Parts: sequence; structure tokens; C-alpha cells
Amino acid sequence: MKMMKRLRCVISLASLVMCFLFSNVNVFADQPIDMGEMMSQPETTLSKEDQKEFLKGKINMAQVKQLFESYVSQGVAQIGSFSKEELDYIAKQNSAQTDMFENFAKIVGEDSCGEYKNFDSIEVTEQEDGMSIDATAMLHFSKRDLKMIMHITVFDNLGPVPTSVEFSLPDSGEESIGAKMASAGANTLMGMGTVFAVLIFISLLISCFKLIPKITEARERKKAGKTEHVVMKDSKTEEVVDSGSENLTDNCELIAVIAAAIAASENTSTDSFVVRSIRRR
Repeated sequence: MKMMKRLRCVISLASLVMCFLFSNVNVFADQPIDMGEMMSQPETTLSKEDQKEFLKGKINMAQVKQLFESYVSQGVAQIGSFSKEELDYIAKQNSAQTDMFENFAKIVGEDSCGEYKNFDSIEVTEQEDGMSIDATAMLHFSKRDLKMIMHITVFDNLGPVPTSVEFSLPDSGEESIGAKMASAGANTLMGMGTVFAVLIFISLLISCFKLIPKITEARERKKAGKTEHVVMKDSKTEEVVDSGSENLTDNCELIAVIAAAIAASENTSTDSFVVRSIRRR
């Protein structure tokens, strides 16, 4: 009896296994199997922007972003708050790799940029040599922003390699149309103001010409007044001299008359006495 029970259990288990196998075969048979899909590995889906190719398909935007992000995250983002001495030291230590740290130290100078935040979208420009591109983006720090330009050369065997990384201030780049118009307006106003200032100066100078004849006349009148004064003094002197000579002549005649009268009364000549003075009573 025990043997029969064991055989029944074995037979039931075997039937269950067979049923399970046949059911799985039917399920797989209903769905077509693509062996190519099973063998292929899953790939990351790129956006249309990342799929954009440059230099005749030698490099795409995804590779450019990867290079740019690696240099920013592993290099620039770490040294944004460094001092000039620290930047110069790092530039000397990494001068064999690229000029990124050296150019960063030159443009930053004594004022650090502060903590790194993020960067804007990357703009790619192909060069005329057909082997290199320029990737440009604006880096944002806590204190100020910097413009980063990465020169990438695409070799046949080495692939894309950053050969140089430059930095510049936002103001040193191309000005917007509004900034250009403001600068042109300021230059125009300055030029017009200079012209009007010169014209006003010339008009004032011309108006001063009217005063020249008056000044000349005043000087001439002053000279004429001095001459008249001298002439009047000379005429007064002449009058005094003339009156003196007249008085002297009158006195001589009077003395002669008196002397003749005395001589007649004394029956003598005028040679025997001399009239020295005459007193009037």
C-alpha cells in the first residue's frame, strides 16, 4: 500500500511538471523572438541637440558637452575662490596639460570669482582648418561671470582633444545693439557739445572786439588831457614872465622921470646922484 501511494505521488508530480513545461512553450510560441534585439545592448537616447554633428561627423554636441563639463567641474569649479598666488601655483603645476589655469589666473587677477554656480548653453563654432572647433559658454560665479572658450582639435586616432582654454570678462566680448547705440549716442553728444562750446567761445571773442575802440579812445583822451595840462602850465609861466617884464619897464621909466625932476630942481645933472629906491605913500 505504501508503495502504491509513493508511485501515485511521483506520477502526479511528473504530470504537473509536464503541464508547466507545455504551457511555457505555448506562451513563447505565441510571441515572435527577435534575436538581433536580444543580442544588441541598450544605448542612451540622445536629444536632437546632442545629435548635432560637426566637422563632417567627427564630433557631436554630446561629446562637446562632455568635454566642457569635465573641464569645468574638475577644474574651474574648484578654483573659483582661490587667490592669485594659489592660481599661479596651480598654473605652473599644470602647464604641461593645458593653459586653462594660466589663462584663468591672468583674467581673474587679484579679485576671486567666488563660488561656482553653473554655465549657460554651449555655442560651437567650426574653424576654417576643418580640424578644430570652439566651444563657448558663460560661467556664473557668486561674485562675477566669466566667458569660457574651449578650443577642441579632432584628431583621426586620438579623437577630440582640448588644446587650449581661454577666459574673458563679459564686457570684453561683443556688445549688444543697445550698448552700441548708447555708446554712439554718447560720442555724438560729446562731439556736438565740443562744437557748441567752441562756437560760444568764438562768439564771445568777437563780441569783445567792440570794446577795443573804446579802450583806445580812453587811452587817447588820457594822453590828450596830460598834454593840455602841460600846455596850460607853460602858458601861465609865460604870462608871469611877461607881467614881470612889463613891471620892470614901468619902474625904469618912473626912475628916469624922478631922476630928471630932481636934477632940474637941484640944477645938476642926473650923473651926480643915483636913485636906489622908490617908496609910494
